[in-house]
Amino acid sequence: MIRLLGRLAANARRLGLGGAARYGRDGADAFFRAVRRPPLKIEVDGIEIRGFLRHRSFLAHLGGGGYETFVRSQFLAALADADLVLDVGSHTGFYALLASRGRPGARVIAVEPDSYNVAALRENIRAASAPIELVAKAASDRSGRAVFHQNLGTVGSSLVERRGTGPIRVVETETTTIDEIVGPGASGTILLKLDVEGAEGLALAGAERTLRSALAATAIVELNPLALAAAGSSGPELVQKLEQLGFDVSFLDEEQRALVAPGAADRKGNLLARRV
Repeated sequence: MIRLLGRLAANARRLGLGGAARYGRDGADAFFRAVRRPPLKIEVDGIEIRGFLRHRSFLAHLGGGGYETFVRSQFLAALADADLVLDVGSHTGFYALLASRGRPGARVIAVEPDSYNVAALRENIRAASAPIELVAKAASDRSGRAVFHQNLGTVGSSLVERRGTGPIRVVETETTTIDEIVGPGASGTILLKLDVEGAEGLALAGAERTLRSALAATAIVELNPLALAAAGSSGPELVQKLEQLGFDVSFLDEEQRALVAPGAADRKGNLLARRV
């Protein structure tokens, strides 16, 4: 079904009917969301992920077998010792579900503000009967409310205003901090998966107490130079922020399946930050 929808969408764009196709998709998604039945479903590594029509491209990528395979291996390696797992920018919950299945007994928290992602994520947690805490807010450096740029393709939604990422809808969202979510007195070993489309600096600023108080910590942090630039930041600043929190930082080279020095930090990918 996902492949068929992809072909239909491509044909609609070729015929100049992309706008009409999006309108129809959005109307159908509103219905599926109202009845709490995401219509699309894939299985990856034994985990079932559901989504709405707007999740089609992401689900096709995830189900194709090539999605963040090296990142995933590093996540699973760090998961073995984790007492607390934070999947911030959880999208439809793949990493949170991986953590819940792979580390029974660990506290797993999924943080996601995009309303359609939250609806799919909530259903994925329910279907898996997974003890995952869902926080439907945006991770930032303070609690309150903020403008949120909701990407209608679901993968680029952010507190940061960005151009060239496709149609967006500007809404208001609640913000919180990782420190507030976790609560005081966090200890043990923490695994943080952070992908918030340019707002990583804000999320890390709101996580300092949690990360500094951990016995050990691993953070896998998206590095998106264009998104960081839209936020008035940069890759080197993100690396520096992680180092100031006491982490040793490497770049996860997906093609070479190797950890390399972050260098100029101008490549899109993920950083692996570890503090033993």
